[in-house]
Order: sequence, then C-alpha cells, then structure tokens
Amino acid sequence: MDYIYNFIVPSLPPTYRCPQNESIWLVYTSLLFIIPAIYSYYKSFFFYSILFILSTIISISYWINPICGWRRNLDHIYAKLFFILFLFHNIFRINILSFILIVGGIYCFYMSNRTYNTLNTISWHTYHMLFHILITITILLLLYEY
Repeated sequence: MDYIYNFIVPSLPPTYRCPQNESIWLVYTSLLFIIPAIYSYYKSFFFYSILFILSTIISISYWINPICGWRRNLDHIYAKLFFILFLFHNIFRINILSFILIVGGIYCFYMSNRTYNTLNTISWHTYHMLFHILITITILLLLYEY
C-alpha cells in the first residue's frame, strides 16, 4: 500500500523546497490549463471547465510556494484523479496523435518525478513543463473531437 501512496504523492525530504527560478516556470505552464477551461466552457462542457479551473488554481497554488505539505499532496492527488477521470471519459475518442501525446506526457511525468525524487534539479522542471504542455495539447485535441 505504501507503493501506491508513494506513486500518488512521491516522498521528499520534509525540508526540501524547490528553488524559485525553477518553480516560476511551472507556474507559467500551469496557467496553460486555463485554455482547456475556456474551450470547455465555449463547447458547453461546464463540468470540465470547472475541473480545469480547479486544476489551474491547485497547481499554481503549489508551484508559487513549492514546499512539502497539504498543497503539494492536494496537487498530486487532484491531478492524478482528474487525469484518470478525463481519460476514462474520453477513452473511445483517442486517436493515434492523442495516444502519442498521452504516452509522451506520462513519460515526462515519470521522468519529472524520478529526477525530482533524486533532487536532480537540472532536468526535473523541464520534464514537468513538457508534461504540462503535452497534456494541455492532448486535452484540447480530445475536446475538439466532440
């Protein structure tokens, strides 16, 4: 059971704090989730629009002051639950391009967590920014299919 919890909320030293020059870029890429929120609203998918806005707020809330605590846990749990919900709801709309972007996003997320947990500050935030970008593009593609 610890393995599942550590996947959902990867452990870090309790005093670890992400440097501001790295986290500010993640604040910017978290703002990308506003684009699918607006597009969902435009297409009258109000439920998704609210969930994307919440995702943006939760993600930015953590990356503005990225220390271990409840905001980090909430970001990790919400992001994974929302990803599973969105993927499950759109599983039959996935085309080859969406599939490639999803796999690329999952790979970037995995590499981000792997390098973050080893405190490899050179590449973890780049992987996480790519994750935000790829997932945003994938979401827009899947919403466009409606």
